[in-house]
Amino acid sequence: MSFRAVVWALDQTTGSPLSKLVLIKLADSAKDSDGRCFPSFKTIAKETEMSRESVKRHIRILEQKGLIKIQRKILNGANLSNDYWLPAEQWLGRVTETPLGSERPQGRVTETPGVGSERAPNLEDRTYKKNLIEIESSTAKPRTDKELIDYCRSKGLMGSDGEWLWAKMEANGWKNGGKPVKVWRSLVVQWRIQKIFPSQKESNQRKFNQI
Repeated sequence: MSFRAVVWALDQTTGSPLSKLVLIKLADSAKDSDGRCFPSFKTIAKETEMSRESVKRHIRILEQKGLIKIQRKILNGANLSNDYWLPAEQWLGRVTETPLGSERPQGRVTETPGVGSERAPNLEDRTYKKNLIEIESSTAKPRTDKELIDYCRSKGLMGSDGEWLWAKMEANGWKNGGKPVKVWRSLVVQWRIQKIFPSQKESNQRKFNQI
């Protein structure tokens, strides 16, 4: 997992909450040194609670926007998991090469790199630095429920959302999808994007009732 990749992903504009969620998942899986990751469609779909077709569609969107490069692989006529490359040079502050031909499986492989990245966050930008400090200093679990509640409020959520999340995580041992939470602040951001928090569902219901 790369904390800096996650911060980079949070700073990007994808045009869709679900595309943003897929990008965050890829960043969560990426190597800090080169931005490479290779989660399967099945894994991404499970951890984002999306269908495989939706995952494929949003990955194409991210590629078209230049936020990721894709190395598509076919071995002896069978599709293998893609390799995804996020622009590590943007969080490392230096130019890196994307070794699209590295770590190939044996056999006949067809590889199709995608397009390059179009936007680099300014490493001197205060917001970017603030997000980076927040994520890198984050632990699997907040020190107190107040810390969680305050962070939820800072992200435009309600204090009750923080109380709800604290109770939920305390009950299940701070696991998400059966896996231990690695960075609790990242979890808050991801769930906010997915509109999982109670206040978001209540807001959506009010809007629906007004239609």
